[in-house]
Amino acid sequence: MPLVFRGNCSHCGYESPDVSAGGFVVLVTDREEDARRRLGEKFPIVTHPFAEYVLEEFGLSFHTTAWGGQLVEVQNLVCRDCGRVTQHRRLTAGGVAIGCGGCAGIGAMGLVLGIAVGFLVANPFVGAGLGIAICVLLATGIEFSANRLVRWRFPERVAAVDTTRMCSHCGGWNCVPVGSRGGGPFPCPECGETSVRMVPIARPG
Repeated sequence: MPLVFRGNCSHCGYESPDVSAGGFVVLVTDREEDARRRLGEKFPIVTHPFAEYVLEEFGLSFHTTAWGGQLVEVQNLVCRDCGRVTQHRRLTAGGVAIGCGGCAGIGAMGLVLGIAVGFLVANPFVGAGLGIAICVLLATGIEFSANRLVRWRFPERVAAVDTTRMCSHCGGWNCVPVGSRGGGPFPCPECGETSVRMVPIARPG
């Protein structure tokens, strides 16, 4: 699970709302529902490896929602111009083409090939490196292809849910992911001083 961050201003004591680092995937069933969630309505977060259990509460399956264009990847960003948190949203397949079983299969394949190569060249480090590289390349390639396919199938949903990396508050394009190195300090929304730093506070339960 990603870390949770909070912005603290050393000048005026301002504290930002808690926000998670990294990206997460949310369930979106229609355009109106997505609009309501942008206004603050609670949304279900589909988190690996508990995605199937979350979706079961809605009578849905992971494969159905992913191939049906109902999963949206969300990344929290901090604007360097105004100091507020904004979001970058993108329709995704949510890793459905791989899944838990696929991850295990790719890992097993990389392990076998790594051991074989390590044995042939009499160097276990070369074998381990090759095995890891194979796993990463396969997983990345399959997930990239699945995402492209889903986005090609549902262009109207892409237009409805996708956003740019522009700040939704001030219109600036100078945004960085929450928790990224070298991302602060940021301007304080309250006092205007460049004195806000995003501090990790906890992991979400």
